[in-house]
Amino acid sequence: MKHRNARGQRRALHLTTWLFAAVAFVSSAFQVVAQNYPNRPIKMIVPFTPGTSMDIVARTLGEKIYARLGQPVVVDNRPGLTGIIGSEAVAKADPDGYTLLVTSNNIVVGPLLRKSVPFDPLKDFAPITVTSSSAMVLVASNKGGIKNVAEMIAKAKANPSKLNYS
Repeated sequence: MKHRNARGQRRALHLTTWLFAAVAFVSSAFQVVAQNYPNRPIKMIVPFTPGTSMDIVARTLGEKIYARLGQPVVVDNRPGLTGIIGSEAVAKADPDGYTLLVTSNNIVVGPLLRKSVPFDPLKDFAPITVTSSSAMVLVASNKGGIKNVAEMIAKAKANPSKLNYS
């Protein structure tokens, strides 16, 4: 029995060695391909006007990417339709890593506010990282008689099209 067990261990060792060799080969092939990126400027599309928080984040991030990768980063502001215009441009761009979207929660909120949008936020984009975060606050005037979210919802339902927000 010891002879069979030793042979099985040698066979497992051989298979493991071949497996590691194959993984190392495949990994090195990907590293060679990855070294060619970026070989031209990177475009960061911001679906908001210049000077907004996302624009500032994109420009700051662009400077860091340039310092790290040595390729210029062009910030392209394309505002409109709650971020849909700029987001659509990225969704339709070649998926080569040279056109990036710097956006906020509007990538999800925008499609919820419209009957249709020219992209699917879950299928057409691959998230890379969270660049920043900020708090969102819901406030109401004291004159409106709304003291909590439940009261706001009740007032909105009782008075369709009369409650405004921004």
